[in-house]
Parts: sequence; structure tokens; C-alpha cells
Amino acid sequence: MAERTKERAAVDAVLASISGIMSENREFLIKIDGVIGDGDLGITMDKAFSAAAEGVVSLDEPQVPKALIEAGKIMAKNAPSTMGTLMATGFMYGGKALGEEEMLSAGGLYAFFKGFLEGVEKRGKAKPGEKTLLDVLDPVVRALEAKQEADLSDALEAAMKAAEEGLKATEKMVSQHGKAAVYREQTLGKQDPGATAMLFVVKGFREALTTL
Repeated sequence: MAERTKERAAVDAVLASISGIMSENREFLIKIDGVIGDGDLGITMDKAFSAAAEGVVSLDEPQVPKALIEAGKIMAKNAPSTMGTLMATGFMYGGKALGEEEMLSAGGLYAFFKGFLEGVEKRGKAKPGEKTLLDVLDPVVRALEAKQEADLSDALEAAMKAAEEGLKATEKMVSQHGKAAVYREQTLGKQDPGATAMLFVVKGFREALTTL
């Protein structure tokens, strides 16, 4: 196996971090998803990111974009559910969008999450304001756009703050997609499970990249 660059090692670290967070919050995600959804989100996210973390760390692929794309493919194969597919699509589009940008930079982080957003919008056919993971993802992208020239740590903190505010805002929205759409007004006052999972992804990036 080729020696890891710091950039490539960051991919392993990010996925391991997200996997750990999803595992720790597995029961919490099951609980909140069970109120307005199928109740399997915690299982799906744990399975998707555990498989991606294990697969990518053993992958002999030195290029960061290709490693991120491969992570998405692994997720799609191991967690072929709605949210598993959206996360997989996000990573594949994000990896492709990263291109020559360095992942360990504010600009690279913006490129990845912008691509992630575009992929999810295209695949999920939803838009911000409809109580989905986009309500965390969209403000994160806007926050990172404003921080492209900042230090990576500043960009990560801005992204996390935007994610937290975005998740809080979903409590005032009515679900319009998936099984949750059946509950309509009953979803008011409840945070969206998919948006919660998206916040955990952002948290995984912050925790992994601030310690490298």
C-alpha cells in the first residue's frame, strides 16, 4: 500500500470520526426517526459509515477525491436506503467537486460540501425549507463560502455553528418528504432526523480535521 499523505490520511480520519459519532448516536437517531419516520435511521447511518470507514482505510488509493468517491460507493452498497443513498451521493459528488483543491483548506472544505449539496439536491429532489438534511447542508455551504480564505479551524467552526442553527430551524418546519410527510403538522416542534444525521457528518469533519 502506498504511503499516506497528510491529505489522504485526513479522509481516513474523517470517516472514522463520523462512524464513531453515528455509532454513539445510533439509538438516539432510531428514537427521533421512530417518531416521524421508519425508525431505522440510526441503523442505516451506523452501517453506512462503519463500512465506509473500514473500506477506505484499507483502500490503496492515494488520491483524495477518488477515496471520497469510493467512500460514497461503499455507503451505497452497504446501506441502500433513502438516507444511505443520499449520503453516498453527497460523498461521491463532493469528492468529484474537490478536484485539485486541498481537503485540508477552507476552500477545499467549501468545494466538497458544495458538491455534496448539489448531489443531494439532484438525487433527493428537495429544497431548503422542507425539513430535510438540506436545512443543515445549505447553511453549512453558505457559511463555508464566506470562509474560503479563512483558516481551516475557523471554517470548521463556522460550518458547525451553521449546522446547529440549521438543525434548530427544522423544528419550525413541516415535513414534506418521505414517511414523515404523512404526519405533516405533527412534525412541528421536532428536529428532523435526516438533518440531525447531516449535523453529525459536519461534526465528524470538525473533530477529525482540527486534530490533524
